[in-house]
Amino acid sequence: PYLKDNRNRSRGQMYGYGKPEGIQKHYRKYYAAITDMDKSLGKLVDEIVKDIENTYVIFMGDNGWFMGEHGFTSKVLPYEESMRVPMFAVGGTVKRQRSDAMVLNVDVAPTILQMAGVAIPGNMDGKGLLEVLEGKTGFTRESFFYEAPKSELGSWPLYAIRSRKYKYIRTYDKEQPDRVCFEELYDIENDPCELKNLIGN
Repeated sequence: PYLKDNRNRSRGQMYGYGKPEGIQKHYRKYYAAITDMDKSLGKLVDEIVKDIENTYVIFMGDNGWFMGEHGFTSKVLPYEESMRVPMFAVGGTVKRQRSDAMVLNVDVAPTILQMAGVAIPGNMDGKGLLEVLEGKTGFTRESFFYEAPKSELGSWPLYAIRSRKYKYIRTYDKEQPDRVCFEELYDIENDPCELKNLIGN
C-alpha cells in the first residue's frame, strides 16, 4: 500500500504515466536516448575488438528501470523491471547469442579473471561466466538474494529471493526496522508482470 504514494509512483505521474499519451511520450524520449547511446557504443566496441586480439568488452548497467509498469518510474524496488539489469559482452571467444542464464553483477569480476586465465579465488562471491558467453552448457544458478536494507528513493527496507519460478519479497517498516510490514510472493513463470500476490494462498 505505501507504494501508491511513493516517489516511484509520484514521479511517474509527473511524467504523465496516468495517460497513455504520457507514457508514449516518455518512451519516445527514452528510446531516442538509448538508440543514440547504442549507436555510439557500437562504433566504439567495433573499433576495440576488431584490431586487438583476445580482447573482451563487458557492458553492464547499474540497475533496471520502470517505464510505467505498475505505474512506476525509476528503480530500487524488487520487481522485474527494476531488478533485471542489461548486460552484454563481445570479443575474444564470446559467441553471438542471447542467454537466459541467471547472472549477477558479482559474476563480472570472476569472469574477467577467467578471461585473463587467472584462477578465481575460493572466497570470491560470484561465478565465472565464460562458459555462458561461449555458448556452452553447465553454468547453473537457481536463485539469488536481493537486498535493499536502507530506504532509498522512497522505498522501505526490503529483501527478496528470486528463483526461476518464484519471487518472495519482505518489506520492513522504515521506522521500526524489525517489523515486517508486507510480504509478497509471485509466480514469475505464470505471472511475469507480478500482478497477483500469492502470499495469502
